Amino acid sequence: MIIALYIGTDRLTLFKDDDIIINNSVARAGDITKVFTDVSNSFSVPADDINNKIFSHYYNSSVLNGFDGRKKVDGAIYLNGLNYKVGKFTLTKVIMKGNIPSSYTLDFFGNLVDLKDLLKDDRLTSLDMSAYDIGLNDTSVIDQLQNEDDTIMSLFADKRYVFDSVNTIDTTDQLVNIAYNDATVVNGISYLDFKASVKNLRVIEAIESKYNLTFSRDFFGLNEFESLYMLLSNKYNLYNYRTVILGNTTDPTYKLLGDVILATGEGTPTERETVTFNYSVTPTLDYIDDEYNMYITSNNVEIGRLNGVTGLSTLVINVSDLYNAGGVENVEFWIESANIFAYSATMIRFTPTTSYLSTANLVLNSPTLSVSKRMPTLKIIDYLSGLFKMFKLVAIPQKDGSIFIDTLERYYTNGKVQDVSKFVDYKEITVSPETILNEINYQFQDPKSILNKRFKEINGVGYGDLDLTITDSNGNLIDGGNIDYKLPFEQVVYEKIYDLGNTNSDTGIQYALLTDTSIKPVDVACHLHYNYLTSTDPIKLINQLGVAVSVSNINSPIHTAGLSNPIASTTFGTENNEYDGALITNTLYSNHHEKYISDTFDEQQRKYTLTTKNISNDLILNLELNDVLKIKDKYFRIDSYKSNIITRELDFNLKNAINLNLTPFSSTSIDSTIITIDSTLITIDAI
Repeated sequence: MIIALYIGTDRLTLFKDDDIIINNSVARAGDITKVFTDVSNSFSVPADDINNKIFSHYYNSSVLNGFDGRKKVDGAIYLNGLNYKVGKFTLTKVIMKGNIPSSYTLDFFGNLVDLKDLLKDDRLTSLDMSAYDIGLNDTSVIDQLQNEDDTIMSLFADKRYVFDSVNTIDTTDQLVNIAYNDATVVNGISYLDFKASVKNLRVIEAIESKYNLTFSRDFFGLNEFESLYMLLSNKYNLYNYRTVILGNTTDPTYKLLGDVILATGEGTPTERETVTFNYSVTPTLDYIDDEYNMYITSNNVEIGRLNGVTGLSTLVINVSDLYNAGGVENVEFWIESANIFAYSATMIRFTPTTSYLSTANLVLNSPTLSVSKRMPTLKIIDYLSGLFKMFKLVAIPQKDGSIFIDTLERYYTNGKVQDVSKFVDYKEITVSPETILNEINYQFQDPKSILNKRFKEINGVGYGDLDLTITDSNGNLIDGGNIDYKLPFEQVVYEKIYDLGNTNSDTGIQYALLTDTSIKPVDVACHLHYNYLTSTDPIKLINQLGVAVSVSNINSPIHTAGLSNPIASTTFGTENNEYDGALITNTLYSNHHEKYISDTFDEQQRKYTLTTKNISNDLILNLELNDVLKIKDKYFRIDSYKSNIITRELDFNLKNAINLNLTPFSSTSIDSTIITIDSTLITIDAI
């Protein structure tokens, strides 16, 4: 086999007898908090004239602008002229003998390194979700309440809702009659009280954009995920106003880009000499005693804030330490208020020699709901890790730099059968039992909302949780340990609303009460839900003019992807669907975990360690982690393997295939049925 290693477009010279071993693992592919990529052993290349030139004589520290050993560099491995692996090399050391360079030691990594290093501790609130902001006027709210858009409004509430079409029940701090029974405004929901949610797919797209990632849509493109929403936080219950302050006409260094102030490094030197921004806000007389927050952002990053102020307030920002060569860019001035707010604003930019004044007089009765600001404070890496655990996903880096993502079961179902019988070294094969668990506790975050807290008190587990015990054929608990399989998301128990004034008839409305047992608002952890848009009895909405209007056909949160034979849900356990009382059977566990668990802890499950020698070039080039290995008349799943591309030896860790099914999934819509041909049951004995 002809092996070629490239750094960039430069081909390295290789030793003839140094092994290059690549590690591959399904377990690592399913845990995005760790490296899920191909990793090699350390190997050496000779310090000859060709390699010395490629590495810029790295052993000589006096060489300027040479090879940077602190960074991974792009590279590739070719076998017989075909692209085998694309990734990055790191130079770990140079061996000197007699003060003469002898060899360079390298490591190889596949296309993707640890996502945790890339995402760091960044939170969902750092994502740019401005494309999904919505105006908080009554027209916009009603529109988002009656459509399944990227951002929707629905009935998550911080007070109890009842529906009485006959009697007028006065709205209080804890109770609202939402029925449209007359035109009075003593009851009804304020248009500002509806809660917003955003599609999770839009969150994934924002992560891709910010970090230059490309995730495949094998799973993210399925309706099971594409129709899944994330509830936006209401911890502060604030509305955002962006203050647009135009630059003074005598100050050419400020330019208007849309409705955003753009300060660029292309202006006069005075711009780059800016020392401070003085941002002042004066509420109009009617709002002089109202509390508000004010803050400044640069390129969507907050650089200063004042909270809980009233009357005239000034935020002073020292920007000298924020300037790079191009200065502070895309500067925006913001107001947050719990209610409608009217004010005037002034921004003074000081340089060492002069100042520039800009003003704006604003009467705003239509604040903006900023999706970014309302995102849960969850870390992005924890959000992604939660999705991977929830749906049991795998991530496989591709040669084009993208990342293949799908459920483990779908990934396995699309594998190939590879017959390696003639390559197996039968002299030594190790057979051992699988690591055994007898209890797996699938859990969401501890509930804060009243109905789920009571559900857990009564049932011992929260709504959607599942305490799984693993027993033998006689129903006895097997020997083994236990683990908690906990997601960073929180479940909420919803409540179906019936008409108290009409013999408890079904209104078609379902809502979520986000309060504690004292009916005080709580901010739940990141909550994922589906949405159901249906014809309902009319509810009363109080618009921004204080007028009662009738609204029907509204969004309701539900736990299932649709109601008619739903193929997916957000629960691990088989709960009753609050909307129609039907038992949720297509759960996260049954859809994505059950087959893996039942196969892993089957009485016939074994782990095999074996070596194959003189593997064909075609097999080395095309072997995938979801392939099934056929050895004589037996079939095995790959857990991990090491490939020595020099000797063409592959060391495998395998599991016998308990129930082998290689029929690809087909799923086209929420109401479709996943179609599979009957599985072939293959009983595996020792080889």
